Order: sequence, then structure tokens, then C-alpha cells
Amino acid sequence: MVDRIRAAVDARQTMLIMARTDALASEGLDSALRRCEAYLNAGADMLFPEALTELNQYRHFRDRFPDAPILANMTEFGKTPLFTAAELGAAGASIVI
Repeated sequence: MVDRIRAAVDARQTMLIMARTDALASEGLDSALRRCEAYLNAGADMLFPEALTELNQYRHFRDRFPDAPILANMTEFGKTPLFTAAELGAAGASIVI
């Protein structure tokens, strides 16, 4: 994934690059944080940590990456509970879909 992000960074002219990881569900929080750090180091602009199940998990991403916008995916079919925009904002999410 890091190579794909680098390629997108090299090719971009005006786009922003959002890096997504599903690592939390299969590998845990530390792995998801490490992956996101690698993605930002490769040039990603925003982070999309998928399937977070607790507001505190958003806080971990915000604390580790205070300058990166973090997306929260609020769909009725996802693993993430349907938190409110206010709850997500207070926990560190800056974009909600």
C-alpha cells in the first residue's frame, strides 16, 4: 500500500490522497497506527481507519497524527457504531461520511 500511495503522490497535480486501513479488525490498534504512520510518511494527506468500534480509538489516531484529517465512516452496514457528528468531532474525526 505504501508503494501505491507514493505512486499517487508522484502523479498527483491537485488531488488529496486519503489512505485507508482495515488493520484494526485483523491486526489490532498498534498495527493500524503503524500503517497510518507509514502512509503519511509516504505522502498521504488524510487517514481512513476503517471499522473503529469505540470513540477512544479515534482519539488514539488524533493523538498520534494531530495534523492529519481523519475520516469516520458512518454507514448502517459497517462495524462502526452510528456515533453522532458531535461525538466523532470530540473524539478527533474531522470528516464524516
